[in-house]
Amino acid sequence: MALSRQDEKLQNLLTDIMMIALEDGIITDEEMAILKRIKLDIKELQHKIENGLNSENLSEEEKTQLKEWKKAILKNAYELSSEDFNITRDERALISGLVKLMMFE
Repeated sequence: MALSRQDEKLQNLLTDIMMIALEDGIITDEEMAILKRIKLDIKELQHKIENGLNSENLSEEEKTQLKEWKKAILKNAYELSSEDFNITRDERALISGLVKLMMFE
């Protein structure tokens, strides 16, 4: 079964985030936790899109809802990275990359 355009975008987002985490050749436990959280959130977003949004012609309300879901993904990643009260350079790069990637979606 072929991926929908939206599924393909989300899969590419996950791949791009993984590449950001691998830039230094090491994925720390903290980075892995963030990646797992992002993956779960992306899957949830995918499910929400499949069950309610017409991704080809989004209404203004749907666009707003999609932005809110994306903000929630970013918030979850940030909160997870700050649990130990120390956001490392690698975690910051991961979150920054996620922000940049989501802005273009």
